[in-house]
Amino acid sequence: MVQKKGAVTTSDGGRYIHKLCKHFTHRVPATWSEYEGTVNFDMGVCVMTAEAQTLTFVCEAENSSDLSEILDTVKGHFDRFAVKDQLVLNWL
Repeated sequence: MVQKKGAVTTSDGGRYIHKLCKHFTHRVPATWSEYEGTVNFDMGVCVMTAEAQTLTFVCEAENSSDLSEILDTVKGHFDRFAVKDQLVLNWL
């Protein structure tokens, strides 16, 4: 398994988890609560966790190609949802 983490400084992490997971449920299984969300892509998984001032992402897949696809998908959607708040997801 290969893994990559990302983080965004925001106090609205729970709201973004809700928006992303709800959006992804149109195509893939996703579950979420107020502070955590999991999206089960065909090629791997992305887990999001909201804390007081940080939204973290942990994405995992079997290989780097699949991981890259997950990272691009999650980042593209997050960046579009967060444009109004001027937030950008950066992978660590």
